[in-house]
Amino acid sequence: GFQTIDEESSGNIDLTAILGYKAYLVVDQMHGGASSFGPAGVPAGASITELVENGQLLLMVEVDNGNYHLVITNASGSVTSAVAAVNIATPPAFGATLFRTGLPGATVSSGGTLTLNVPVGAFVGSGPFSYQWFLNNVAITGANSSTLALSGFTSASAGNYTVRVSNAAGKVTSVAVPISTADIAFFGGITLDGPAGAKYRFEYLADISNANSWTTLTNIVHSGGRQFYIDTTSSGTQRRFFRAVPTP
Repeated sequence: GFQTIDEESSGNIDLTAILGYKAYLVVDQMHGGASSFGPAGVPAGASITELVENGQLLLMVEVDNGNYHLVITNASGSVTSAVAAVNIATPPAFGATLFRTGLPGATVSSGGTLTLNVPVGAFVGSGPFSYQWFLNNVAITGANSSTLALSGFTSASAGNYTVRVSNAAGKVTSVAVPISTADIAFFGGITLDGPAGAKYRFEYLADISNANSWTTLTNIVHSGGRQFYIDTTSSGTQRRFFRAVPTP
């Protein structure tokens, strides 16, 4: 950014909001007697063509990237300054509204792959850029590119993801992206209609042709009316058959 000095308070004044991230060459204005200096403090005989605009002496000139030097000339000769290499670096800033105000969340199944990406044009600034992804404000090891890909997603992988974009001039962090995990599974069960207080033993088997292989699932005391009981162990099985056996 651009800062100047307030001579009265001896403090820095940040003018970045007004001037932006630009480079300026500054020339000190010299003052002296009429015999040695011309109008506006310019040495007598000096060439001021490059410093004058609309008749005014320029003390600050905006420039682009490049190498600059100053040549001062009078009637006795000239002197050339050392070369000043100017490289303007603008801190990254997210231009895409979603990265600043709120990104939609996502759900990843267990064992699946999470992919997050910072698209081209999402932010502005001077490259090259570096990236760091975070999960719940903790840096993710090795996550240092514009695309984050995490395979083998688990419940421990769920949380708020952010990305920090940096360059030589500064850094900026996106708003968090909430990522959760969820699985879709199908379960078998039994619908039972009976009197309250009746006792049953639920049994199951995988092959209906083998009627002697019933396995006890659980024992229950029926709460009355029609109830549905879910077999939480049946997910992933190809098929399962159930029966309810009254017990004393």
